[in-house]
Amino acid sequence: MIEVRSASRTFAMGSTEVRALRGVDLRIEDGEFVAIMGPSGSGKSTLMYLLGALDKPSAGSVLHGNEDVAGCDSNGLADLRGRRIGFVFQMFSLMPTLSAFDNVELPMVFQRVPRVKRKARAAELLALVGMAERAGHLPSELSGGEQQRVAIARALANQPDLLLADEPTGNLDSKTGEQIIDLLKTLNGDGGMTIVLVTHDTAVASHADRIVRLWDGVVFSSGESGREDGAEAALGAPSAVGAAGDGGHPGDIGIPPRYSGGKHVREASEQDASRVDEQVGLGERAEGHFAHGPDQYGGEHGKDGAETAPSSLGGASEPRNHPEGGGSHA
Repeated sequence: MIEVRSASRTFAMGSTEVRALRGVDLRIEDGEFVAIMGPSGSGKSTLMYLLGALDKPSAGSVLHGNEDVAGCDSNGLADLRGRRIGFVFQMFSLMPTLSAFDNVELPMVFQRVPRVKRKARAAELLALVGMAERAGHLPSELSGGEQQRVAIARALANQPDLLLADEPTGNLDSKTGEQIIDLLKTLNGDGGMTIVLVTHDTAVASHADRIVRLWDGVVFSSGESGREDGAEAALGAPSAVGAAGDGGHPGDIGIPPRYSGGKHVREASEQDASRVDEQVGLGERAEGHFAHGPDQYGGEHGKDGAETAPSSLGGASEPRNHPEGGGSHA
């Protein structure tokens, strides 16, 4: 179970303080499929960073079972991400010089999984997502949908408790996007995987068990009564925040026209969004592990042939400010 308790996140931008999240309370049960929606600047990306242990709240707590993100140091955050969380991004974020197979294997290297076990696991996962026959291909040789399937397999490598998907269909055509959503639903329904999906697309969100809507850093609809109520929340905001057709942007129906989206928040996010891959252990130097072996980057060989990834690849540095905003993480 994941529980967010009175979580706030404030960022300093010069003399200005930006409150990206304001006392958010949210509970996600094991095995749930939850979609998070809201306009740009609403706090979606900031909440995703907290749920993914990419950042810590300024106040409050974010619990993964008994582990509180707020109480972790940088190494603790990296360890939590590696053990309990799988990430799927809009831009796929695959290592361009590694094959599909090596991309899926990579997170297991960082977790010191023995070579034989991780290779068997990588083959199993590629078969699960229908990519066994494309295992030896580079990302540039794969379609967008195929790359996202590989990214999902990679996210599952260390058997996480939570699969966190940020706009996973955003760069795909509608048909391919439906196939990716069907795959996520299968992982959730048949495998019991807990999935949190961040999206602007109401059609995508409607596949979730419930929809959480954010506005101005506050949860105004948690969709706790089930799929139908959640879908209704996605298609029309509650009267407390404005009626549909009240001047909001397409896809953000019901958001009052006075809401501007938070210019400072978006600007800061655009400057910082590129570091997310580094935080989850997918920086450029990771490619060198397969090209030159781990020792060149500070790793070493452990028991049973397991290879120890250097701490720099585990996202051990303290997360920098990355307030909610635009780009692929809006």
